[in-house]
Amino acid sequence: MKIAMIGAGQQGVSQGLAFAQLPGVREVIFYDTNLNAREILIKAQEAGVDEMKIHMVSTIEAAQEEADITAINVPMSAFEAVAYEAVRYAKRGNIMYDNGSGKTQAINDIQTGIVLASLEGHAKPVYVPAHFFVGRAGTGPQLADVKMYQGATAALIALDGNERAVQTLKTLFERIGVKNVRTDLSAQDHDQSLGFYSHHNTFFQGSLMCAFPETEIAGHTVDIGTFLGSTRVAETGKDGLSMWGPIAIDNAAAIAHAGSLVISKLEVLDTALDDPQMLTTLLGQAHDYVAAIPESRPAESLQGDLYDLRRQENPALEIAATDKVSDTLKPYIATHVAMPVVFAAASVLGAMAYESNGGQPFMSIGNSSFYGTMRPLRNSVEDMTASLQDNKQAVREALRHLSTTHQSLISAIENKNAPVTERCLSEAQNVRSRLPRERTADQIRHSFTLS
Repeated sequence: MKIAMIGAGQQGVSQGLAFAQLPGVREVIFYDTNLNAREILIKAQEAGVDEMKIHMVSTIEAAQEEADITAINVPMSAFEAVAYEAVRYAKRGNIMYDNGSGKTQAINDIQTGIVLASLEGHAKPVYVPAHFFVGRAGTGPQLADVKMYQGATAALIALDGNERAVQTLKTLFERIGVKNVRTDLSAQDHDQSLGFYSHHNTFFQGSLMCAFPETEIAGHTVDIGTFLGSTRVAETGKDGLSMWGPIAIDNAAAIAHAGSLVISKLEVLDTALDDPQMLTTLLGQAHDYVAAIPESRPAESLQGDLYDLRRQENPALEIAATDKVSDTLKPYIATHVAMPVVFAAASVLGAMAYESNGGQPFMSIGNSSFYGTMRPLRNSVEDMTASLQDNKQAVREALRHLSTTHQSLISAIENKNAPVTERCLSEAQNVRSRLPRERTADQIRHSFTLS
């Protein structure tokens, strides 16, 4: 079997080198407009890959020569052009798959490229839309990891006439360690679920940072664990603007739908601040949702990326629930202790609504960053309710500011306003990079001056 990897960044090199380790794969060809052959060879040596099985080429034509399988791992904005070019040089019976995070748009773009090439008399490949639910922060082949897919989840979308190719790729993916290959998802199922649990979650974290950019309040450096945990994706935006800017366009409808659900839950929580019993019920529902999720989901999660919901401490929440907090610290409490709880609760309540309306359950298509977002809900419902009630006015002001900020971002995404979207991501990364990356329980305690 000969496999052509078109796009040799983090994902393309990770897949290609993983395939090269398999018996029966005789050659893996890498092509990229900015090919880093040296880094690919370094990664191959680190992984113990037989260098005789990998080759780097300077054209798509050379990559496609006698390729049985073609993998497209380029930005989605290039899908149509790359598919067109790849089909021009593909042999009959070639299987082509992509790794785009928005399947509806990917299918449209790649099929357009295929049709344009076929109109020129070139044989159509068998196209299978695909997506690996895994990745690392950053871009480039230097971040490739042949073990990236072990225990991971991937999706293969069935289209008319590609059933046999789906099974071929399913077997290939399982051989490089993918534990859960979903073949039952429609493109819409995929986009809506990823839009909620991954894409929207990243932008919501961005809104949290843009709404509360302070790195110091009343002389106290922001080092509250729940706030840092809730915004960790904003630190780099996963792969930064190069990835999330295009995703905001490619999966805009699903992200906007998720945003509208979560914003409606922020409004419900706002109302519940005047009703302790209602607030307790809502937080209890969110807490129970989180508690029902096993701490280890090897088929769904990125390795080493999950938080322990039970053993983490948050003494700041205990301090916030006392009557000893000075007025100058109330905004601090509201934005960096209470807001992560509100943020997490709105996300979970939105997920519950999404699932009750037929959306894929989190357990079947989960994303570790969403799991991390839920981290503040590990605390007891009574403590959470008390903290929000004791700081109700400041919490309400902060909540409404978050809601307004996020509504603006969601509107920009829905209207595919890339400059506004990318500006928020950039601001979020800038703020998050200035906050502490690590802190101990003692440091959190000492960040408060009690009156």
